[in-house]
Amino acid sequence: EIKENDKIEPDKSDVTGSDIVASENGIISAIITRNGVPKVKKGDEVEKGQTLVEGSVPVYDEAQEIVDYQIYDADADVWLETTLSYNKKIEKFYPVIFYTGVSRKNVFFEVLGHYYEISPIGKTLGSCEIVRNKKQAVILDNLYLPVYYGTVVRNEYNLQYLEYTQDEMKQILSDYYKKYILCLQEKGVHIIEKDVKIIKNEKGMELKASLDVIKSTGKKQAVQETKLKKE
Repeated sequence: EIKENDKIEPDKSDVTGSDIVASENGIISAIITRNGVPKVKKGDEVEKGQTLVEGSVPVYDEAQEIVDYQIYDADADVWLETTLSYNKKIEKFYPVIFYTGVSRKNVFFEVLGHYYEISPIGKTLGSCEIVRNKKQAVILDNLYLPVYYGTVVRNEYNLQYLEYTQDEMKQILSDYYKKYILCLQEKGVHIIEKDVKIIKNEKGMELKASLDVIKSTGKKQAVQETKLKKE
C-alpha cells in the first residue's frame, strides 16, 4: 500500500517577520528590494525609524480587498543621501611624565584576601608608576594555595605640562580627520561634498566637518503586530 505524504504547511504562528527601517534621516538615493514590499522610492525624504521595506505582503481577494498577510523577513539594499557631522578638539597643554630616577622595590604577601607589604625605611616617594610581579604559591607541583607573593616596584616621576604649537595641533587634528574619512570609505560610504573648518580657541583648537554622503541604511525591526493577523 502506497500513501502520498501530506504536505506540511509552516505554522504561521512561528513566523514573526521583519521590516527594514531607516537608520537616519535623509533622501533615498537607490533601493533594490529582494523580499518584501518597498514603501519608499528614489528621491523620497525619510526620517530615522521610518519603514522602508515591509515584511508583510498583503493577500487580496477577488474584490481587491486585503484578506490576509504573508509574513517574511524583508531583504533589500537601500542607499541614503544624508549629512554626517564630525567634531574633534585638542587642548594646547598636554601632560608628560618625567622620571626622577628614584625607585623602590617592596615585597608583598596576599593571604586569604589580606594584603601585606614590606617596605624598607626611606624617603617617601611622590607620584609613582607601579609595576607588580605577582605569583601564586604552589606545592607538589599542582596544588595551588590561596597565597600570593611577589614584588612591587615604584618608579617616581614628575608630571609636567608642555604646549603644542599651532602647526602641531593642526597636524594632529588632520590625522584624526583622515582616519575618520578612511573608516567611512572602508564601510562603503561615498562622500559627495565636505565642509571642514579648524577653529582656534583659548584652550586649544577644534576641527568641525560637515559631510554630504551616500551610505547604506536600514535595520531590521519586527513586523507590526497588527499585520500578523487577518484584518
